[in-house]
Amino acid sequence: MRVDSRTRSAVELEEFLKQFDFPFVTNLRDTQVYVHAARDGLSVFDMPRSRAEHDWEQWRTLTRWIGRQAGK
Repeated sequence: MRVDSRTRSAVELEEFLKQFDFPFVTNLRDTQVYVHAARDGLSVFDMPRSRAEHDWEQWRTLTRWIGRQAGK
């Protein structure tokens, strides 16, 4: 689901998810980087740093969380 993290909708979504045993790990920005990556058959991690570094930072939060869960 695409929700701009700067909006009231994002706050409402996060509050809604708190009702469940479902962790809210991070937001990924709504960007054309994903469209371009899909068009070119790439992931954001295959793209040049200059085009996707901000997205890598956002994904880092999620990948670290997954790593911690896998180690349990």
